[in-house]
Amino acid sequence: MAILAVSCGPAGSVDYSGIRSVSFANGMEDKLNRNRVGTTIFNNRSESVIVPGLSREVTSTAIGVLKGKVDRVVNLDVPTSPAKFSLLTGRSPTIDAVQFRNKAIAAAKAGGVDAVWIVFPGQYSAYGSRGPATIGYEHRQDSFLGITNDTVHFTAVAEFIDARSGTTLRTSATGPLGIKQIESEDWRKNWSETGAARKKVVIDGITETSNAALRLIMN
Repeated sequence: MAILAVSCGPAGSVDYSGIRSVSFANGMEDKLNRNRVGTTIFNNRSESVIVPGLSREVTSTAIGVLKGKVDRVVNLDVPTSPAKFSLLTGRSPTIDAVQFRNKAIAAAKAGGVDAVWIVFPGQYSAYGSRGPATIGYEHRQDSFLGITNDTVHFTAVAEFIDARSGTTLRTSATGPLGIKQIESEDWRKNWSETGAARKKVVIDGITETSNAALRLIMN
């Protein structure tokens, strides 16, 4: 299955010149959104679950990329706060992005770090989509008259910020940073009812897609 990794920021590689230390703050949490979009609204299913360790590989990949770019890399543990209910999608974008950004900059600055990369959940509604917006880590099944298509999504915002001035050095545009098609199976209403093998397919797909997207954006 092919991966579509989309980096919608400026063209070209990231300029790390003049930057000797960088922090990374991961605001993606471990939340997996599951959405089945059926032929009618009566066939739709939606669930958000916590999958412990889901974001671990994202952090590891980001730290690995940065270690090849600068002298000092710091992993920041920045707390997140719930966002307000979204009138656009009817679902929360998971965190208060402005507050998370400000906390990450403050923590990097306090630690004497030159710049900080932050990653947090984004939301995106594709033109003509029949379902809700994709948010963060998502497993989605689109089904119409018995024909199904399963995909996993990494819908996020990645931003590179000068911690000394608060200036944005690079950012990704709104949209899914990574999408991967996976084999379709009968949809289980709850994640707890999903078999171990299927869970692995979903988690591995999200991890692979997220990592590929981050490497593209941060290099």
